[in-house]
Amino acid sequence: MAYNFDNIEVTYHSLSRTTFVTGKKFEFEKKDKVSASRAKDGFLFTMYGSSDEEVRGSSVEDMYQPVIDYGKALYPIKVKVSDEGVMLGVDNIEEVRKQWKEKAKEIDASYGYSPVTMTMSRQYESVLNDDTFFTETLPDDMMFRLLFWDEKRIEDPIVISHFPHPYRMTSYFLERKGGEGKTAHYEAKKVTDEGSGNLVSGEARLDFVYAPDGLPQEIKLWVKMEEKDTGYFFHEMIINRI
Repeated sequence: MAYNFDNIEVTYHSLSRTTFVTGKKFEFEKKDKVSASRAKDGFLFTMYGSSDEEVRGSSVEDMYQPVIDYGKALYPIKVKVSDEGVMLGVDNIEEVRKQWKEKAKEIDASYGYSPVTMTMSRQYESVLNDDTFFTETLPDDMMFRLLFWDEKRIEDPIVISHFPHPYRMTSYFLERKGGEGKTAHYEAKKVTDEGSGNLVSGEARLDFVYAPDGLPQEIKLWVKMEEKDTGYFFHEMIINRI
């Protein structure tokens, strides 16, 4: 859906929830501020990063905080976007790289240079050192992937990392099944995992509702996977414009 604005500022509220076989849930809630303006060849979006983060699920709470801290150090990120809402590249990569390195030094020290956080820090730095790789990995962040949804790249799966367990991931290959005008609906045609051999089956639904200005008003992603000798796992993500 084409954009219909010259300048805009919006905030999105996101809720991610994973439900395990035992019935226990892990939830991550946050807000993301976004501004955009019309540029020479499309639009320039400024992504300010998350705020008001809340993690519910004590077994993974401590692990998530450094992930949040190192990730937030990247922002603001300025993204070049086409008139149709497709992400074309990062406009301020040098500034992102510089600001992250400065902030990362403080984060490294705040965690006592622990092996786990330093490994995480080096991984971020490795990605940032390659402009192309950094741009290509941005859609791994679900906010970027869904906000700048590119139907021409629908063959690229939606990947749910750390699902159904840490160090695992499940990939959902989607196809359009309905919707027109200000809505779009997708379902999974194929589901794979990272190669464990334990995947039995999976399902997915993805729905968009767009505002008159062309930006998403609501996005809902729901996925399910069945693991051999274990049972069903569910993951959902709901993004609302507030």
